[in-house]
Amino acid sequence: MFHPFVTRPTRHPDVAVKVTGFDANYVHHRDLLAFFERVGVVVSLRIVPQRGNNCAHAFVNYQTEDGAGRALIRLNNTHLTTSDHQAFRLRVYRPSPGPGLVLPPSVADPAPARDWGTVRAPAPAPAPAPAPAPAPPEITASELLQEADLLQAEADADAAKAKMAAAEAEGARATADAMGLWAAADAAAAAAAAPANAHFTHLETLQMEVDAAEAQVAAARQAYALALAAPSSGRGAPGGPGGPGGRGGRGRGGRGRGGRGSGAVPSTMCVVCGDAAALHSFVPCGDLCVCEDCARVTMNGIQRCPKCKKPVESHLRIYDH
Repeated sequence: MFHPFVTRPTRHPDVAVKVTGFDANYVHHRDLLAFFERVGVVVSLRIVPQRGNNCAHAFVNYQTEDGAGRALIRLNNTHLTTSDHQAFRLRVYRPSPGPGLVLPPSVADPAPARDWGTVRAPAPAPAPAPAPAPAPPEITASELLQEADLLQAEADADAAKAKMAAAEAEGARATADAMGLWAAADAAAAAAAAPANAHFTHLETLQMEVDAAEAQVAAARQAYALALAAPSSGRGAPGGPGGPGGRGGRGRGGRGRGGRGSGAVPSTMCVVCGDAAALHSFVPCGDLCVCEDCARVTMNGIQRCPKCKKPVESHLRIYDH
């Protein structure tokens, strides 16, 4: 609250401040009072006009020394905007003791004489100034270091995530390359195994042919054994003059007993030479188609039946009992 009283030298200059840098034609008491009451309780304020722009000055007396100290620290070199929208940059400093200073009521004489000629009429009470916004909390060096460590940890985590993503991409590419190599290896193995499979198939075919040939040989041997085991009539050739290498029978038309070399009755001639009777049969095909000499030559040579062209193992002399 503004308290005008007698202007006199103060015995407590620590509660007073001096302000300069404004024009008294535009700055009123209420403007300065509202400006300086932001830091403490003002007990008096005196404006001293001067000629020239921004040449006026004023003395402000606070109730306590703390208010004056805060005014020196917080309001020096700050801007004052009046109700008429005029802005001034004020300078606030500690004045030297002199007639411009006034005492607050708490330290003045018990009954000071008032000089109403030097006291200005009190200005209307201004509207209460809004409470100053609380100052932001100060950040200590340790808190700054902690925040820097947190930011560095976040940066390291982001870098680790980026490295992990790159490693996963590289692993995916390596897996794709490995799959391609495996597919190529499988194709190459299949191409290499194709001739072997064809060879195995050919071998199986040959084995089937061999089995069929063995079955034919077994059938021929069985047929040959049955032919040998079959009973014969025992009758010789019709009687008459003995043929070559044989003996005559007992009378004409009689029954004769074939002598040595005369009992064979060839059904065909030798298919090789065509000069002798076919008395030898090959094993296992059982074809009766060659003579003894041609059978020996065949066994020592091509070893194939000249009739059916199948391989032979031996030859047998066929007799007719």
